[in-house]
This record gives sequence, structure tokens and C-alpha cells, in this order.
Amino acid sequence: MSYDRQMCPVTLDYLSRAISIGLNQQMEEEDCEEVVQAISKVAGHLAAQ
Repeated sequence: MSYDRQMCPVTLDYLSRAISIGLNQQMEEEDCEEVVQAISKVAGHLAAQ
């Protein structure tokens, strides 16, 4: 059976709006906080548009 990308339109829609956040167990708490602050900053700018 072959799979076409259009077989899962809901999944494709979701993936077009999703982000990947690169966190791992070796990161310090401060590093994670910087990621959270950056995401919050971008979200705030996008919400203001």
C-alpha cells in the first residue's frame, strides 16, 4: 500500500502550525528558562499583530 500526503489532512494541518522545542535533560534550569522567555516574547509579538 502506498501512502499519499493527502491521506491525513488533519495531521498536515496540525503539523503546519506546530513547533518543536529543543529541550533535553542535560540543559540547565537557566537554559530552559531562556527558552520559555523567548517563546513568550515571540508569542506576545504574534498576539499583538
